Amino acid sequence: MLEDLKSTIHADAARSFNEIADELVKKLSDERGWEVTYKNAFVPDVSISKTITDSDITGKIEFGKVDWLGNETDRYFVCNNRQIGLHGEDYSQFDKLSISVYKIKSIHNKISLSFIKDTIFEWLEKTYTKEIKMNMVDYLIEECEKAIEELEVWIPIAETYIQSEFRIGQIEFKTIKKDLIDKWADRAINKYNNQEADSIRKSILRNYRKLQGIAAGTFKIIAEKERALELARLNLEDALSILRYYCPANFDPLLVSNCVAIGNDKSGKAISIIIDKDGKSYGTEEILKPYQKPWLISTQDLRFFERGGFNKLCEIIDKNEMNDFQTKLLEAINLYSRNCLAQDISTKLLFILSSLETLLLKDPNEPIVQNISERIAFLIGKNASARMEIAANIRRLYDIRSKFVHHGKEISELETIRKFMVYAWTFYQVLIANSDNIPNHLSLIISIERRKFI
Repeated sequence: MLEDLKSTIHADAARSFNEIADELVKKLSDERGWEVTYKNAFVPDVSISKTITDSDITGKIEFGKVDWLGNETDRYFVCNNRQIGLHGEDYSQFDKLSISVYKIKSIHNKISLSFIKDTIFEWLEKTYTKEIKMNMVDYLIEECEKAIEELEVWIPIAETYIQSEFRIGQIEFKTIKKDLIDKWADRAINKYNNQEADSIRKSILRNYRKLQGIAAGTFKIIAEKERALELARLNLEDALSILRYYCPANFDPLLVSNCVAIGNDKSGKAISIIIDKDGKSYGTEEILKPYQKPWLISTQDLRFFERGGFNKLCEIIDKNEMNDFQTKLLEAINLYSRNCLAQDISTKLLFILSSLETLLLKDPNEPIVQNISERIAFLIGKNASARMEIAANIRRLYDIRSKFVHHGKEISELETIRKFMVYAWTFYQVLIANSDNIPNHLSLIISIERRKFI
């Protein structure tokens, strides 16, 4: 298995990866020297059920920092009571290196990106502390080999029950039965003494009993655990899309199907069971989608909202009589803000684009893509170059959405979408600030069109 993986990495690529990794070792620095950006000091007064102390923490400690969107920006470890790691552009290079390795087909078929990042960072730490002298690629491949194993993944399906087992693609649908749960619990407690085993068994049974009787999609693969879970979910979604074709909700507009993997349903928490070749089970529970973490709105945040038109919106909504444009603006913002609640990208785009179209089209017969892209560009673009970039982004965005709507292609190109979302938010900023001076949405369109000839 080691030779198979290593032989698929071109010698030049391996050399390049090792050179980048060696440079990253030199860039490891003390966290105390990093510039600290915005920090939210607001701590809600919530009930605390337990305080974690130093004695509760075992093993190696690693830290990380995220930006306001939850994306990791720094990562560091503890060495001689100092926090050593990568920050800013150095962290970006580490991130790009991890992604480059992950893109190798033989790697991403078996190994998750998170495992690669963790392992490369582990190599950085061990190299920095002179614990090892192995190059990064050899170390990574060796760790990958240890992590790859025969696995069977069980993913429970919300509110779905089956009488007989059946297969769709690589997914076999089975029922989670009582004797199966008992077997999982028994095999999970083998290494514990009687008192610990009894407590752990009760805990496992308490968690698994709620799954008893429901259907699960099962998937067999040879891979690292996290990648096995990722591939199981991808294959299950394809299989469920075929199964849902026969769902009663296809025949009644008031019915809603909940035939999705638990975690994609309203519960939000994904549950899965991974079984190794020896029959030992590992239960996992996690938030499957990148939900926003609890929203802490500090006084400092409110000042930011105010700079972004918060007071003006409050003023508009308090008016006894709004002009036509202000009424339409609030309706559009109501539609726009629903994108925050959508669980998939296509639905997010539907809400955002629909809200923009209500304000920027004279009538349903106007060419949509050309007018939306140009009108937003001329309203928020500071110069010709910026306007061209904005218009091109929005045209590309419509193309991405069209491929999904008309051809069922998966929506990707996240950076294009993120840029578009910033442009849409900025568009509303301009409208909020000028809402008193715009009588109706046709006046807005005429004003924008005139800018093209200035």
